[in-house]
Amino acid sequence: MTLKRLMTVFFSLFFLFFACPGAWAVVVGPDILGVDFRFNNPGARANAMGGAFIGLADDATAAYTNPAGLTVLTEPEFSVEYKIGKITTHFQDQVSKKEFDDTVSGLSFLSYVYPAENATIAFFRHQLLNTESNFTWHDADTEPQKVKASLDAVTLGIGAGFKLTDTFSIGLSIGMAQLDYDLKSRRYDSTQSPPYPDVEEWETVSDTDNAEHYTVSLLWNPFEGFNIGMVYRMGPEFETVKQRYNWWQDPVSLNEYYLLEWEYDHILKVPDVYGLGFSFRFLSNFTTTFDINYIEYSDLTDDFINDQGVKDTNWKIDDEVEVRLGLEYIIDINETPFALRAGYYYRPDHRLYYVGTDDLDMIRLFGDKGDDHDHIFSLGFGAVLSEKLQIDVAAAAGKYIKEGSLSIVYRF
Repeated sequence: MTLKRLMTVFFSLFFLFFACPGAWAVVVGPDILGVDFRFNNPGARANAMGGAFIGLADDATAAYTNPAGLTVLTEPEFSVEYKIGKITTHFQDQVSKKEFDDTVSGLSFLSYVYPAENATIAFFRHQLLNTESNFTWHDADTEPQKVKASLDAVTLGIGAGFKLTDTFSIGLSIGMAQLDYDLKSRRYDSTQSPPYPDVEEWETVSDTDNAEHYTVSLLWNPFEGFNIGMVYRMGPEFETVKQRYNWWQDPVSLNEYYLLEWEYDHILKVPDVYGLGFSFRFLSNFTTTFDINYIEYSDLTDDFINDQGVKDTNWKIDDEVEVRLGLEYIIDINETPFALRAGYYYRPDHRLYYVGTDDLDMIRLFGDKGDDHDHIFSLGFGAVLSEKLQIDVAAAAGKYIKEGSLSIVYRF
């Protein structure tokens, strides 16, 4: 397929996917206050280097991280990654400070890359979201609400890199993501022992939605060994139905009854990302990478609505700049290339906070920004076992996250 034809196909798909309108509201609830959404780049190699990969982007994960980097690949390859992680989320409710752990695992990335002349095309599957949370939330009346939430989002996409000159490439990827969202938040009467359901069963969601998203990028090699990468990634916007029911029990028959009190569209907007990355190869076997990402976390709070269906401007979350640094050193062991990697990732505070003036409880609990910034360090290694097979392993740990991943690359 020629470069001209590939570009025609991609821009046709671009206009087809992104002519549809977006949705407009998030319903404020304990699932939003208590669950911390995290979005990481795929690949054990990238994760071992602190996720700093925008300026390097020289393997199949570039289909998501920086599609322009696909042009670096010269032969077809298949890549797969398995990831396991434990995330600690913390928040303050009316009773005390709370922490809960969320452990998830699964196939996080899968791709096939095919180079063709001055263009390279990739098909990929990426685990965009995978979180399960069970916690108890105490509201203003100190009555416990037991919250169980599960969010799973998988993207199927196609990406391409186009080599415009020997030193400059552009890239585009288009993906369709499916979100499976299940939530049940039920209030209990704390005056009874054991606690029994109170008069209401709060927010429930059991729904699926599909949403498109895209990435545009470039990769420039101004001189040998030095790369500059730039990326804009538009996050998908999912729409599900959030409901609230009244609940009561007949004192004679003891039968339970439910009445739908309200039903609203519930929107989860994955934050948009602007990234700038650099990579520099000091020696033939030593490379350093550095990424700066501007994350529009404020996308999560655009057009919040409360349980009365009224726009709620009392909540805010700030956009943040995240910094990543990575190192890779390659040595030969018995003629087998072996890579040692390390990285660092700073995640600044990005919690919701309350800016309203009419709710003293919310002012006390959420009137100031949180303290969930984290310093995350990573280590990993990789080995090219043959001309066709490569294996990479990574581990990362911070105050609120512990994660490990394994990647396998097979070249044809």
